[in-house]
This record gives sequence, C-alpha cells and structure tokens, in this order.
Amino acid sequence: MSRMSPRQRALGLALYSSPQDYDFVLQDVLNKRSIVGQLTTPLLRGPTGVWDRQEGVNVKLVSGSLASVDTASLFSGANTIAVGDGTADNWEINQFA
Repeated sequence: MSRMSPRQRALGLALYSSPQDYDFVLQDVLNKRSIVGQLTTPLLRGPTGVWDRQEGVNVKLVSGSLASVDTASLFSGANTIAVGDGTADNWEINQFA
C-alpha cells in the first residue's frame, strides 16, 4: 500500500459553468491526476487574446511533465493552465504552445 496521504491520493476536479456569476451547474468531473508546479519567474502582464511571444516563465514541477502542442490542439484546449497564488479569487487561465 502507498504511503501517500489521503490528500495526495485524492483525484478529481469538478467542472462547473454558468452564463452569469451565479447558478453554476456541474458539467463534468475529471478523475485524473493534475500536473502541479510553481512559477520560479514572475508571470508578467501581457496582451489578451493574441499570441504573446515574450521570453516565457520558468516552472518547477512537483508532478507530471509539460510538452509542446500544435496550434489545432492548442485551440481545442490543450495546454491550458490555471495560475494563482492559492487563494480562492486570485487565478488566471493561460495557454502555452
């Protein structure tokens, strides 16, 4: 038996959606371990809705691995990451190719 804590063994992410900021409805539950890491360089402010070809950021991974994807996969949702500080309301969604 693994010596992982219950928190480490827990899998799953509940996905909710709503056209407004209330009445959220459960859409799906993903039962797959996530890739977890910590930024080791600042995430600088950049443009939204366009390719941002800055130097990027460095990430120290705790679990999993990252890989490049083609444009079609990116537009289909691949390499979507949530970046935040651990609080409930200070997160943003980014993608990388």
